[in-house]
Amino acid sequence: SVDSQVLYPPVDVEKFKAGKKKKMILNVGRFFVGGHSKKQHILVQAFKEMIDKRFLSRHWELHLVGGVAPGEEHAKYFETIQKMAEGYPVFFHIAADFNKLKMLYAQAALYWHATGFGESVHEPIMFEHFGIAPVEAMAAGAVPIVFGGGGLTESVGVETGLVWESQDELTRITRSLINDRKRLSTLSGIMRTKAKRFSRNHFSKDLLSYVNKLSE
Repeated sequence: SVDSQVLYPPVDVEKFKAGKKKKMILNVGRFFVGGHSKKQHILVQAFKEMIDKRFLSRHWELHLVGGVAPGEEHAKYFETIQKMAEGYPVFFHIAADFNKLKMLYAQAALYWHATGFGESVHEPIMFEHFGIAPVEAMAAGAVPIVFGGGGLTESVGVETGLVWESQDELTRITRSLINDRKRLSTLSGIMRTKAKRFSRNHFSKDLLSYVNKLSE
């Protein structure tokens, strides 16, 4: 075995602040197929089912932020998701600037993430390696509900009860949070604290610590 430690990438967490939370679920990531796709179609499907079954009222909104990767197959994927979302409170922000992104993070009560869903554990490239956007969301107090694979199991933490492996679990966790505002508020504060672990300042200290150990 090799004695190793993980150095997480730095995130500008101090740039994101919690605001007045709305009935909003957010996802941030490019629209593309293949590789570690963000699987926005899974999120739209889950959201629609929750609306149809009245697990969510139509006051809840799903906001998807991100550009569309160049190429016909990626454009078709985006168009498919747009068609899926028709008639539901799903909003697309394709050319959102940084101020718009900060505002959406600040307003979002929940952050959904599905990268890796349905993929084989033998193909790690298909999973989220770290997940900067979920950490940014955490810094703004949006409670992340993430697929249980890749680096998010560490940054969010399996012990939080916010990690899902089936669409039913995603629905169940979401329902439990929206029906327990006190727990949602508590978790929002916990996530803001956890996000500080990935700050640039923390990264610098960790890097210096590792370098000093190597030079001992």
